[in-house]
Amino acid sequence: MTGVTAVTDRRLGSALLGSVGLFLAAYALAVAWYPGGTWFDRHSVGYDLLRNFVCDLTQPIALDGRPNPIGAFFGKASMLALDAGLSFAFLGALRLGTPTRALARTVRVAAAVSFAGIATVPLTPSLVLGALHTVAVLTGVIAGLFAGSFALALLRRSPFRRISALGVSVFVVSFADAGIYAWSILSGTTPLALPMLQRVALVLLVLWLAAIGWALFNRARLVR
Repeated sequence: MTGVTAVTDRRLGSALLGSVGLFLAAYALAVAWYPGGTWFDRHSVGYDLLRNFVCDLTQPIALDGRPNPIGAFFGKASMLALDAGLSFAFLGALRLGTPTRALARTVRVAAAVSFAGIATVPLTPSLVLGALHTVAVLTGVIAGLFAGSFALALLRRSPFRRISALGVSVFVVSFADAGIYAWSILSGTTPLALPMLQRVALVLLVLWLAAIGWALFNRARLVR
């Protein structure tokens, strides 16, 4: 590994770990400021980690009808930080693995589409722009799963197979959650399993992103 490659890996790893840190900080602040209300109980107080969706934190008006300007700001910031981290992770997988040019190009394009879709989610509140919000969610998730599947394959054939195993758990839960989300849109119902699975996927995703960031930052030492 050349010195330039090592520096590039460390910078990308630092950017990824920084994105994770920013997400956690902004997410905690958004949760603390959220007035209340879920899709199951509009009168509940505060943010319910099992019944609220992540995107509920981005709503300028909480589900209980109270204003949420400060919480929405941090909620949007948290989603953008996580979105950036996911894009860094896809690029990181390309560096940790040995992709062909065509595969690398495919992952980069899918990562860009995923970033655009997810970045649009907090800008299209479901209470105001429901249809656009749904399109943004599905676009970001589908493109992300597409790019992620190739990223997992690359990691699987690299010295970082354990990270690939963690990634598989992320995508299994995400696939299940995306399927339930699509069904809920078609059926007009919101099952409790949807926000609960989203929370599990979120925890696993943060761990996976942190693992890729750590591997990039320490790659020169780990592959010796």
